[in-house]
Amino acid sequence: MIKNYRLKSSLGFSLVEVLVTTVIVAVGILGILSLQLSQMRSAKQALDNEQASIYLTDMIERIRANSIQSLSYVVAHAVVPGEVDCVSNFCTAIQMAQYDIYTWQKMLIDNLPAGGGEIEQAGGPITITIRWDADLSGSTAKNCPVQTSADLNCLQVII
Repeated sequence: MIKNYRLKSSLGFSLVEVLVTTVIVAVGILGILSLQLSQMRSAKQALDNEQASIYLTDMIERIRANSIQSLSYVVAHAVVPGEVDCVSNFCTAIQMAQYDIYTWQKMLIDNLPAGGGEIEQAGGPITITIRWDADLSGSTAKNCPVQTSADLNCLQVII
């Protein structure tokens, strides 16, 4: 009877191959998931930037449509004035400005993370600023342009 010593020494070799392959596949899947998460985060930030741009343009047009009361559009960041219903009721120019600010701030707060807008006028041009927490880090500082990671993202225009 001839014994096959070679067979006995190679037992368990395929188990090691399976374990190594499993580790390689797991690392590959984690890499793909990380890439997917990064892509989703970038897409969300791009969407937020686009929405902020649309809301900025929206407020510019609202102010131009009611330019007689441009001083009435001054508002602090994320401050929502009392609701005025200019859809079903007749409104004066001042009430229309309050309605515009109310609807604009509500859109910003509802659709951008930690979103809010600010309109300033210091005797000359009007500065419209929209801020939001793009990376969801809990940022609260309001420097625009952004100077540190503690600052909210911002989009600003002077008209």
